[in-house]
Amino acid sequence: MTNPPLVSVVVPCYNSASLLLECVPTILAQDYANFELLIMDNCSSDNTPEALRLFHDPRLKHVRNESNIGHLRNFNKGIGLSHGKYVLLVAADDFLVDYALLSRYVDMMERNPDAGYVFCPAVDEKRQLLPFTNLGSADHVWNGRRFLRELLWQNRLVMSAVMVRKACYLQTSVFPLDLPYAADWYLWLILALHYKVAYLARPMIFWRVHEQSLTTSFLSTGAAAGLWEDIEVLWRISRQAALGGAASLARTCKASIAFRVATILASEPRSDSRDPLRETKFEDMLACRADSAKDAADMKAQVYAFLADQLAACGDLLGAAANYRRSLALRPRWLKTWAKCALFHCGAHGARAKQIYAAMRSRQLG
Repeated sequence: MTNPPLVSVVVPCYNSASLLLECVPTILAQDYANFELLIMDNCSSDNTPEALRLFHDPRLKHVRNESNIGHLRNFNKGIGLSHGKYVLLVAADDFLVDYALLSRYVDMMERNPDAGYVFCPAVDEKRQLLPFTNLGSADHVWNGRRFLRELLWQNRLVMSAVMVRKACYLQTSVFPLDLPYAADWYLWLILALHYKVAYLARPMIFWRVHEQSLTTSFLSTGAAAGLWEDIEVLWRISRQAALGGAASLARTCKASIAFRVATILASEPRSDSRDPLRETKFEDMLACRADSAKDAADMKAQVYAFLADQLAACGDLLGAAANYRRSLALRPRWLKTWAKCALFHCGAHGARAKQIYAAMRSRQLG
């Protein structure tokens, strides 16, 4: 291709013929014309080929896999086949709701050559703004590591809303195949570790969740599997941050790990305020991942303190007090933990104050 397109729009799909009829027109109608559209058909058994023949546009290319290679390999194959300077990966379930999305994205990235990716908020089926994707009412470019701290506690990005500089994919990472739940979150984090991040406040993507969507499929397998995978992502980012000299950021990653482990331990009824099997899994993870015995003890102390916060928020005051004591047994000089624990020795008023604090903390970190 002598004149490569500036943007590659990659649409992975599987048995999504009817959805493509809604998604593809919103891409072809963009007011920015310098793009290619790759439909990555993961060996669909429906009428996807026939549906795509309805579009007579030379920018559209139908790439059909001979066998189903899995969603992440299909994502990466699309990135590898793309010719553009920028890559926008749009799920067939979703579509663009602003015909100027590509022009706005390209303008932002061209004006900020040190930005690794750009994204925007998304809307739901009622065209209402999805709150978790809203990061403010003004366009912004963040220092990547500062943005990473925000993203450590919750994935705020919808994949279809993120356009990445292809060179950043090639130099840093594509979708890791061993993270089926959290590969996109890992990518946004690892790219933010190395590059600035651009944000356009205008909502320009429709994000759909339905019975056949990947999101629904993952949620149906249970929340715990996704939480453990989130923890694996954070371990990897923590290690990369430490290697990059960002020790404070690595510590924040570990605090987020501790919060998620506490969430898992608090997620099912227990007779003794903890789940031995889940705690054993965390111990095994620490044995493999902790940098030292001190690092492992710090992590466990944080887990018990966060677990106590969550149990207090649920009204399990005895369990909360027990876990504060477990935390202090490992780190007796942590004054904040002593202060929380002391509230449980102040009668009903102290207990109520602790419940309020724990609920506020949970909302802040959730």
